[in-house]
Amino acid sequence: MTENLNDSITFSGPLKKRNNRSKLSVWSSCFCKLADSKMIVFKNQSSTKPDQEIPITSTTEIKVSQKDKSHRFTITNTDGTSMSFTSDDSAIVCQWVLMFRSLSYQSNNLSMDSFEIISVIGRGFYGKVMLCKLKKTGEQYAVKTVHKNKLIQSKKIYTILRERDIMAKAKNTFLVNLHYAFQTDTKFYLVLEYVPGGELYRLIHGKKKQKLPFQQIQLYIAEIAYALEYLHSIGIVYRDLKPENILINKDGHIKLADFGLSKDIFVESTTATFCGTPEYVAPELVKREQYSFSIDWWALGILTYELLYGEVPFLCENRASLFNKIMYERPDFPIGTEAVHRSFILALLEKDPNDRATFATLRNHQFWNGLNLDDVKELRTTPIYIPSSKTEDNFDPAFTKEDPLDSISTPVSGQFKGFSFNEMDHEPTSTEEMAPSILSVGTIES
Repeated sequence: MTENLNDSITFSGPLKKRNNRSKLSVWSSCFCKLADSKMIVFKNQSSTKPDQEIPITSTTEIKVSQKDKSHRFTITNTDGTSMSFTSDDSAIVCQWVLMFRSLSYQSNNLSMDSFEIISVIGRGFYGKVMLCKLKKTGEQYAVKTVHKNKLIQSKKIYTILRERDIMAKAKNTFLVNLHYAFQTDTKFYLVLEYVPGGELYRLIHGKKKQKLPFQQIQLYIAEIAYALEYLHSIGIVYRDLKPENILINKDGHIKLADFGLSKDIFVESTTATFCGTPEYVAPELVKREQYSFSIDWWALGILTYELLYGEVPFLCENRASLFNKIMYERPDFPIGTEAVHRSFILALLEKDPNDRATFATLRNHQFWNGLNLDDVKELRTTPIYIPSSKTEDNFDPAFTKEDPLDSISTPVSGQFKGFSFNEMDHEPTSTEEMAPSILSVGTIES
């Protein structure tokens, strides 16, 4: 049961608990209540005197794990106290974790009234992206709006907190930056760095598509590799590399966007959630095997092939046939393919993730000939392609011609405190795994 009374979230229900002070501790039934930023543990629902009260603060660690089919979460505070909880229903575990995370951050006073909406620049099932100007400073941002009721209906409400957490944690030249986050009773809002050049997809597959020179492709792949390497260094698997999620900045350099499918595995070294865009998924993912950072290097191999030859290497309208190709077939290359390009791509498209190349193992590959990777990292390499300065040239007119307004949405009960964010107040902390990822348009997950 969930309530929102005077901005104090209350959540309660039966769980099983185990004190982690002793390895001999066993699971026992209990009734728990989250109120006034505390986890209050009772022997049963009829008990009036709590057995234990656990404070939930900004320093509290909430870790989720899975053993066999059992999901559990562990609460650890800085004083060393640690207690684990579980339920036979994994959805209940996710609900509890969501509520804990909702108490772990401070809020800010931003709202859409703080912004002037200039135009719509993107749209998906859960909401849209608008180019907006912060009235106080005149700075432009891309504001991503997400309808709460659609997330609730899809049972994906927890995933917006994941995206917000990962973006708050990940700060890199080649990643879209999160500046603020806030919410209303109907929507979540992510205030993102505005990247005016639009999607790489529009550049290579749009109505005015261009055949990119190799030097430009080389630079894009290097910058993306640096972005992936950084994400992996902080424990994040990106999981959805594709041209639609690669944005081009006004200076021609790229930035990765859309972290809805990204997963923080800083504590766990592998994961098993099936997700991603079908043509880009790695063999181990198709086989439902445990996977890790190596799936991102596979996707980089697919992207390299697509940028060089105009299409992905494994393509089939029948998904079963597509997956069979991904698992067992080698990619075909066009006649006249340079041996260096073939070697680079095949190293990334190695079926066995243990043998698959990474940016680190490919640093001395001849694919990079003529490109100084140190200069790439420091943005000292000038891109050949510089996007137009006009918004309408870089975004789909189906979006930019929409009325620039924040649409009305169906209210839902309560707000989630943990969503608010101000980059000026934030010190990155370790993000723990919460639950399966959000679905983006054109992605799959089970």
